[in-house]
Amino acid sequence: MKTHKKVCNPVLSISAILFLRIMNYSDSFIVYYEMLPRYLNGVIKILRIPKTSLENILSLIFAIKIVRIQHGDSVSDYSDIRIGSYAEMVEISEQLIPYIESDKWKETLNQVLQEESATAALVKFYSRFHLHLYYFPLVLSYKQYCMPDDKMIAICPSSWPKVVFDIINNKLGYYNIEFLKLPAIINLFDKIKNIVKILFTSTKYIFTSPIKLKKTKKVEYKLITEYIDPLRFQKSTFDANFCVDDDLIQSKDVLFYLTDRQLKVLNTHGYSKKQLIKQSKDNNYNLVALKDLPFTASFIKNHLKVLFRLLLKTFKYRNSITLDMMPYIWYEYMMHVRLFLNFKVDKSLHIQIPNGRSDWRWNSAIITGLSRQFNTISYGCQTRVLDTRQYEHCFECYDIWFSWGTAWNKLLGSGQKYIHRTIETGILFLDKELISFYKEKENEYFQKEKEKPLKVILFSTDIDLEPTVFGGSFYTKGYTMDFLISCIKLAKNYPKVQFVLKSKDPEHVDIIKKDERFMSIFRQLTTNNFEFLKLERCNYMDILMESDIAISIGFTSPGLEAKILGKPSIYYSQIKNAGQVFKSIPYFVAESQNELNILFNKALKKTRKRLNHFELDVQELDPYQDGEARNRIIKILS
Repeated sequence: MKTHKKVCNPVLSISAILFLRIMNYSDSFIVYYEMLPRYLNGVIKILRIPKTSLENILSLIFAIKIVRIQHGDSVSDYSDIRIGSYAEMVEISEQLIPYIESDKWKETLNQVLQEESATAALVKFYSRFHLHLYYFPLVLSYKQYCMPDDKMIAICPSSWPKVVFDIINNKLGYYNIEFLKLPAIINLFDKIKNIVKILFTSTKYIFTSPIKLKKTKKVEYKLITEYIDPLRFQKSTFDANFCVDDDLIQSKDVLFYLTDRQLKVLNTHGYSKKQLIKQSKDNNYNLVALKDLPFTASFIKNHLKVLFRLLLKTFKYRNSITLDMMPYIWYEYMMHVRLFLNFKVDKSLHIQIPNGRSDWRWNSAIITGLSRQFNTISYGCQTRVLDTRQYEHCFECYDIWFSWGTAWNKLLGSGQKYIHRTIETGILFLDKELISFYKEKENEYFQKEKEKPLKVILFSTDIDLEPTVFGGSFYTKGYTMDFLISCIKLAKNYPKVQFVLKSKDPEHVDIIKKDERFMSIFRQLTTNNFEFLKLERCNYMDILMESDIAISIGFTSPGLEAKILGKPSIYYSQIKNAGQVFKSIPYFVAESQNELNILFNKALKKTRKRLNHFELDVQELDPYQDGEARNRIIKILS
């Protein structure tokens, strides 16, 4: 029987495949890949062929089989593998910090960002742009395609030192993995490529931006924070301008800035830079696009010295993971430094995961490094429920971090090592107006609903139909349907209880109704006790208030919100590697259909009671539970 060597090559490398052939590793390969390099994507565009055609052509040329790594519901335990890998990446990155701190290439970053911020930026970007791209596909492909006795050859960046492979091997000791050491020429090529990228970034920004020759007085602001989109200017806790209350902090005190990347996002949604700036001005807000800001002559002079010293290192040191990350960091640095060159600000507020049309922010250490250089206090703010201790939430760098409560700090642990001080504010999205709304409507709903059938509100979340290594999550369609099937079984067993589904987005209802597993049980209902609501994402306050019990997919925000407001609330999650902060709370998390049945019976006994607006068992999640988090943050920022 012909055997195949199994190779994990996350970024498909022709040179690596050739090397495998030359070294006679095997007569036959199966190469599992995640992404194509830019030049192969260019071939696809020029020839106008699908990826599968390119895979077939390469397979014929090199006598190999090329298979793209599968994601989503086709992979057993996909959600657990994904989120478990994210948590493992934090541990791997932490062990690499001493190596990163001693890397000679880091001296250049220390000059532009200061030492601690430079380290934090390197660890964060390494976790995101290298470890995530190589470690997660390696774990996924091994579990998906390898039998217990199989060996997998792993092709990783040439810049990775032996310490990285040792750490990963210790982490995956039960896997049979051989890391392929590529020729030194590839390491040299990668080093030159990184230097060229850095030089290109500096040249591009300097030659496409205005230059301020004379020193002028900087315009002063109390606070700077990044612009998101026009829909996120409603002064709610979900919005970019939540820090403006027109009392302690007025709109004139804040400068909103628009990054090059965010402008591209908004351009795809039909917004122009000119339109956004005019709209902000009409509403008395200050908005500036970073690309319009000038560099100063003195900065350019000093920056050229930094680049010269960087070039000298090219002849002294090998490529490293530090140098591999520097092009990413350099791009963020050159984009943001102009903000501090042109304005004098007291405080900067960085939102890691903003609501609205935007991407995730990975640049907290760059913002903080620049803030410290220009005597600005750097603040960060928790805006999301944290599922587990994963790299997206770790290695942020701030002077002050607004945390919801002690439970979240315990979860992140040493992942907060680059945060100097933490202030607990309570849960941000539970704003005062929402609490007031519930209290105002409580008596009305209590009297009106107590004689009617019990109502259960079901909250699902995002549905990731086509997850990839960078563009996906563990909320697959199958994960959502498993949750909803468990809920529809409750509806079948309790025909006198009314169940109402509030999907995350209205279009999800049509996706759910096309699922035959779900609909086969739905058609068995003997009473009309299951309702679908097509409401916009944040429109759920009324239905939550008039409901007696909340059941939410693990772990979306409304489930926690219902719990804090005193309603019987259940999280349903079959993911073992997530939700640690909730699993310590009694009768809150169900991990199976049987546990859901038990918790639902307990919840039925607690209904028809007035709401308790302070829950002791969630005190560590929110020590206040009063909806005043926004006001606390504003007082500190003012």
